[in-house]
Amino acid sequence: EAGRSCRHVELDIAGVDSDYITGDHVAILSDNNPELVASLARRVGADLDEWVVARDEAGAAPFPCPCTVRHALTRYLDLNGALKRRQVAALAEAAGDGAERERLERLASKEGKDELHEYAVDGRRNILDVMRDFPSVDLKLSQLVELLPRAQPRYYSISSSNLTHPSSVHVTAVVVRDEMPDGRVFGGVCT
Repeated sequence: EAGRSCRHVELDIAGVDSDYITGDHVAILSDNNPELVASLARRVGADLDEWVVARDEAGAAPFPCPCTVRHALTRYLDLNGALKRRQVAALAEAAGDGAERERLERLASKEGKDELHEYAVDGRRNILDVMRDFPSVDLKLSQLVELLPRAQPRYYSISSSNLTHPSSVHVTAVVVRDEMPDGRVFGGVCT
């Protein structure tokens, strides 16, 4: 299929006290694309090298702090996922343009559920894509951190045998890189 390639990846587990069998899963927590990180930081007016401490209402840190903005956006937040209705509703509140606000409110509504799916999921739009499509949305870094879900590991089936490869785990994965009809390129987070 166009835009996809299959990769064989070997992970060194020498010295790790772990047994596996073929078909087990390995969890991989990957970094976000550095270009996406830099572009999103620019969009919300954040300095990538600034140190931050994030806390929720209860005073708990949503990820290890202190860290730089670059580290937070690269390692701890899901920047590439399709937005949910509540996230789009928050973007609508931050939109300065009335027409943009109305469109975002429609996408966030129960009635606009199918439109949101077509726009965000089928259209493979992440937070930056949506903010580019709605330029009047004015979010600060703190709002972005509150809005985005935490990065989650991706699970891959182990395709090697521990009998022949006891010190490595092999994964076969498809790399996702799709050119969208509007010219954007969608790349998977881990693959």
